[in-house]
Amino acid sequence: RLRPGLNGLLPDDIVALELTLVPDRFHARFQARSKVYEYYIHNGPMPPALGRQYGWHIGQPLRWDSMERCLKLLEGRHNFSSFQATGSSVRSSERIVLSTGIAPAGEDIQAITIEANGFLRYMVRNIVGTLVEVGRGKLTVEEFSAVVAACDRKQAGMTAPARGLCLLEVRY
Repeated sequence: RLRPGLNGLLPDDIVALELTLVPDRFHARFQARSKVYEYYIHNGPMPPALGRQYGWHIGQPLRWDSMERCLKLLEGRHNFSSFQATGSSVRSSERIVLSTGIAPAGEDIQAITIEANGFLRYMVRNIVGTLVEVGRGKLTVEEFSAVVAACDRKQAGMTAPARGLCLLEVRY
């Protein structure tokens, strides 16, 4: 009975799927094992009539195979300074990316998925912005790899718009 009541209080774009009793000392942010983000790109000639507020529309065709090759380079333990917000005060920019992928999520819609043990501020959006530069042919896979190694935000691409980002799951 608690879940339907909670969902009645939450905004329409948030849904509690499951409730679990946890110890009083449990901290949702610091005890997460991993988080899964998806970023949606509408890649067709026209933006969709419905749902356009939930994705980044890019009208020109993208090189999805090259983008996926770059995404796979991020798997494992890396310093993600190139993709963190400027002025960040985190102690370490090292994170472990557990899995990545690109998959269809509707007509002319692709979902870029990244699961990691943690994320830096704007990390996913900065990765996606840089991947789109690869997709547009402005960066090669080798140049993307050099961006990662540079550990310098100025080397990476633009920050993708917030509207395409979705926190899909938090795993404990």
